[in-house]
Formats: sequence, C-alpha cells, structure tokens
Amino acid sequence: MNDNRNKLLKKLQMCDFILLEASLYLDAHPNNAMALEYFNKHNNMRKEILEEYVEKYGPISKSNSKNQNTWEWVKSPWPWENMEECE
Repeated sequence: MNDNRNKLLKKLQMCDFILLEASLYLDAHPNNAMALEYFNKHNNMRKEILEEYVEKYGPISKSNSKNQNTWEWVKSPWPWENMEECE
C-alpha cells in the first residue's frame, strides 16, 4: 500500500474516532453548540477524505461504489490482503 493511501486511511480512522466520541458527548449534551459544530466540522472533513480515497483507490466499503454497472467492491484488495504492509 502506498504512503498516500495509508495517510488517507489513517485520517479516516481519526475522523471516525472523533465522530464516535463527539456523538457520545452529544448524546449526553445535545444542546452544546460547540460540540455540534465540532462534530459537523469533522463529519464534513471525513466526507472529503472519503471522497478523495474512493476517487483515487476505489470503494472502501460496499456503499462507496460509484459505478452502478459493475460491482467494483471485489476489484480492490480485501482488507486482510494488505495486513503484512500494516505491521
């Protein structure tokens, strides 16, 4: 896996973590405007990063497939096929 692809995946993971934590906070503090702004900022950031990743490397999940005429999901390496490169 190349460096840019790894960087994008790490950014997605960071955004996912941030969004999970922010959503848990918002569950307990739903009227906190700063927390909602923080969540929205990182949600938009995640969307942009995901769009860039899908454009360059293909779908990261089945729902990211842009081509409605072919099943692109199976054309990419399976997650475990890149495991040795993550170590």
